[in-house]
Amino acid sequence: MGKRKVNFMKDTLIWLAFAALCLVLYIVNRVYRGTGRLGEATRELRRLTGRVREGQASAGELGEWDRWLPLLESYPSDYNQLNQEIDFTGAFTVFLQQHYPQDPRLPALEEASRHKKDTIWGIKIPGDKR
Repeated sequence: MGKRKVNFMKDTLIWLAFAALCLVLYIVNRVYRGTGRLGEATRELRRLTGRVREGQASAGELGEWDRWLPLLESYPSDYNQLNQEIDFTGAFTVFLQQHYPQDPRLPALEEASRHKKDTIWGIKIPGDKR
């Protein structure tokens, strides 16, 4: 009976160590996403989107848009989530319409703005009224 108790405690300690490792990895991931390049891109796109919505955007900010959008595109899930949250694609479209109406990306962005994605996966569901 004593041997069973020792095995149970050993197994419990192994599972607790595994759970602690998972928690530490989760926290490290959240910190990296908040402070790393992804976090910086998210903050800057929020700022740029806010400036467009407030009417304070200037033509010189195109370089910032071109810097942060491709970086966020390398994280598709975060890209879609942030786009649904703040609609930076629509803000970028408005920015280009105001400051660079001849930009070759404008027709594709206008088309994308007209057809919002319904899920985080970017699937357009026919008949969905959302």
